[in-house]
Amino acid sequence: MPNLLERLVAHMRWADDIVAETLLRHDPPQPDSLRLFAHIAAAEHLWYARIRGETPRLSVWPALTILEARDVTATEADHFAQLLATSAELSRVVRYRNSKGSEYENSVEDIIGHVVMHGSYHRGQIARHLRLAGFDPPYTDFIQFVRAG
Repeated sequence: MPNLLERLVAHMRWADDIVAETLLRHDPPQPDSLRLFAHIAAAEHLWYARIRGETPRLSVWPALTILEARDVTATEADHFAQLLATSAELSRVVRYRNSKGSEYENSVEDIIGHVVMHGSYHRGQIARHLRLAGFDPPYTDFIQFVRAG
């Protein structure tokens, strides 16, 4: 059985895909929701780039289409799943600068935990924006992912 962090990354992939599919059904897309989904994608990319010691190719709040954001989230979910396959990698400390230039260091494991929680937070905001716009938001809670098995 996968450990909790592996399951959370799998949930992240599942939830991001559901959000993308929901946003694709709305034409034109709800702008606040699209902006947040692009941010989720960019954050997943940014944190993986930090782990790798690379310069990210996306800004924190990029202008992406739904399909572009979906492609980024799928790629980054693959990257995080690959990291989890190497347990020694999880305790490695990553030194990085945040978007304001402050220096920090965190373990890969803590960064992955942050990434999955960050996405959940913003998917909740997307759900709220969709509901306020008169749409039924997707149900992306972790327990729903577990139930879907």
